Amino acid sequence: MNKENSILFDKHKDILSFRDLADGTVSSYTSCLKAYIEWVEQQLPGRSLSSITWEEMRSYICWLKDRPRYVFSFI
Repeated sequence: MNKENSILFDKHKDILSFRDLADGTVSSYTSCLKAYIEWVEQQLPGRSLSSITWEEMRSYICWLKDRPRYVFSFI
């Protein structure tokens, strides 16, 4: 994970720590975000998460739908 995305990931975990969520929920949220960041870094190299467009996010969702093992219960 590149440095900028790592910082955003850590901020996400920090925010979740204040929400009094179950450990399993935090783990699910962070693993989903990590999978998304990995996809962005592979498919859109050099792009920051803050510059991702709606169409690019939609591409990730379509990619997930084509891979049943990655589909999470909330999608």
